[in-house]
Amino acid sequence: MNDLKDVTIGLKTFYRTEKLRNTLRSLVGLNVKEVIVADDGPEDPEKEKLYQEMSEYLPLKVIRLPYNSGLAYGRNRIVEN
Repeated sequence: MNDLKDVTIGLKTFYRTEKLRNTLRSLVGLNVKEVIVADDGPEDPEKEKLYQEMSEYLPLKVIRLPYNSGLAYGRNRIVEN
């Protein structure tokens, strides 16, 4: 098991639920401090289910952003958290 207890991983997403699923699954097993997802896509029941499921395996924090607020805005929100 990898020990990255001082590392926070930040992800910005807009749509692309399947790519997000693959990315989050690849992080399972890493001992990270936190995984922050900044999401400015539309509300999506499939994505909400993914967040709920993955929060059982990862220290997951989801930041919901205004729709299509942009990559820079999302990255800045991640850094602020």
